Amino acid sequence: MENDTLESFKVLESKIEAAADMIVKVRAEKKILVDENKELKDEIKMLYTKNEELSKEVDTLKDDKQNQGNFERVREEIGTRIDVMLEKLGEIDI
Repeated sequence: MENDTLESFKVLESKIEAAADMIVKVRAEKKILVDENKELKDEIKMLYTKNEELSKEVDTLKDDKQNQGNFERVREEIGTRIDVMLEKLGEIDI
């Protein structure tokens, strides 16, 4: 009977040790996952910031292109007006 009790105690002790080892392993894995999660969140935050910067840059480039188009139209209009003035001057033989 004592052997059965001692044997049962050894089995229980073995199970407790296995459970403790498993807890240590799971905690280590959790720490790794928490660290990886933090790194990924930081990377996502950085990507959102970069996306915002690039969106602003795209808007600036669009504005610049539109301004360039406006400049071209003004330049063409000035050229046309100069041509008209030169024609008028040519008509009056100056």
